[in-house]
Amino acid sequence: MEYLLILKQEHWISSKACLLCRIIFRILSRLSKSITLPNKMEIILAKNKGMCFGVRRALDLAFKAAGPGRIYTYGPLVHNKDVVKDLEDKGISITELDDIKQGDLIIIRAHGVSDKELDAIKKKGAEVIDATCPFVSKVKKDAKEMQEKGFRVVMLGQKDHPEIRGIAESLRDPIIISSTEDAREMKQEIKDKRIGFVSQTTQSEKSFNGVLEVLKDVCAEVDVSNTICNATSERQESAKRTASESDIMLVVGDKRSANTNKLAELCSEITETRHIENVSELRPEWFKGMKTAGITAGASTPDWIVDEVVDRLKQIQQI
Repeated sequence: MEYLLILKQEHWISSKACLLCRIIFRILSRLSKSITLPNKMEIILAKNKGMCFGVRRALDLAFKAAGPGRIYTYGPLVHNKDVVKDLEDKGISITELDDIKQGDLIIIRAHGVSDKELDAIKKKGAEVIDATCPFVSKVKKDAKEMQEKGFRVVMLGQKDHPEIRGIAESLRDPIIISSTEDAREMKQEIKDKRIGFVSQTTQSEKSFNGVLEVLKDVCAEVDVSNTICNATSERQESAKRTASESDIMLVVGDKRSANTNKLAELCSEITETRHIENVSELRPEWFKGMKTAGITAGASTPDWIVDEVVDRLKQIQQI
């Protein structure tokens, strides 16, 4: 923080005034040394960042449904606490299967649900709005078709992620792996088998191709559907380009968001990276000595959260 103390010469006439001014000057000088920050740092915004089509679609469906009555999302609509709070403020809260009553309006989250869960919700007598991302629906469709053709489905993704859970629970005995290392470790299990291969929509192309190489090496036949969302690939490549131009990278998004965590992982391989959920987590000391700060955001991060981060960085530059 840079302080400029302008004292006109006549203010020093009184010796008491002189002493007081010197004390103030020394205090301010010490403060400025302890928290000095850059005042010429360039802010670089990733070209492809923030909310994807699937999330925007889900939110649009939810906001249009808002009104009187019992309206809920089945689990968090998206992985973003601020968005969930915004929905709650509009009267749309989270519910689970046991709490659903006849006549409730239930909005299926963007990550989707299993066929079994959807049937159970409908049997409760609830009205359903399916806000599942169309790209997630395609993963389930492709995996089911592979299974019908006699392939055992291998899914690349996080076992505990709702997208993967919803698809896996709609299949017979799928194999879920999270990395190329996992694929290598299960070589004996899939050796000479007919395998269908799909991916969680937010995985990286590097991981997908690494697993595919292992599968092709040991399996009798591999039916492949690259189900990584195009927006995910574009966001990741854009983040990496921005990181390569930045002294520090800010990745904005919920800590539970798989795609945001992947962005943070990719950027951290290139430059110093901080993963924050919103502007409240921003720390001025991170930017000491930095000339460039890059910003990207996860697929569930609304524009207004990114705008707040940018505005705060501009304030830091002026301190």
